Amino acid sequence: MLAAAVIYVFCTKAEAVRIDDSTPLWCGENISDYSGIPSVELTRLLLTEL
Repeated sequence: MLAAAVIYVFCTKAEAVRIDDSTPLWCGENISDYSGIPSVELTRLLLTEL
C-alpha cells in the first residue's frame, strides 16, 4: 500500500502542473508461472517474445 500512496502524491503533483502522462494504474502480478530465474533473465525472455 505504501507504493500506492507514493504514486498518488506523484500523480497529484504532476497533474497540478498539467503533466498528464503519469497514471496510477497497476498491471498486476502473477507469479504462478515463475520459474525461479533471475529477473534480468526473465525480462530478456519477455522482450524476445514481443
